[in-house]
Parts: sequence; C-alpha cells; structure tokens
Amino acid sequence: MKIKEGWLVKPDRVWGLRFFNDPYNKFTPHVYIQKASCSYLFFHGITPQAVIRECQNLPRHEAIELWKQLIKEGWERSEPLWMC
Repeated sequence: MKIKEGWLVKPDRVWGLRFFNDPYNKFTPHVYIQKASCSYLFFHGITPQAVIRECQNLPRHEAIELWKQLIKEGWERSEPLWMC
C-alpha cells in the first residue's frame, strides 16, 4: 500500500517536514506531520542523520492551510529527506 506524502524543507536546510496520510485509516481525514532537523543539513536524497523532533495529527483542511502558509514563508517542496 503506497502512502501519499509531501515533503517541505526550510531554506536554511536544517528543518524538514513530512506530510502523509495514514494508509490504514481511510475514514479519518487527518494528515500526520513529522518535523525533523539535521545538523548536517538536508540536501538532495535521504539524510541518515535526520532526527524527528515533533509529530502532529491535523485535520486535512488544517494541514493544507499549514502547507500553504509554509510555502508563503519560503519553505520549498522536496524529495524525501529521511527514511520512513
């Protein structure tokens, strides 16, 4: 089962976010968000030094608004940043 997800990285490349749906609960319209940091910076590809600092479970509409707000603040879309 494929997980639908999206990734954002802050311009300083220290912080990254992963937005994803719960593949086992299709009836709850929530999005999970993992926030991670990397002292060696997130560049292209998977970073093994990423440390997940925070996890959230937001209603889908709130997650969409958060994504839009972060894009306005300069966060950029990214390929996956760490192993899930």
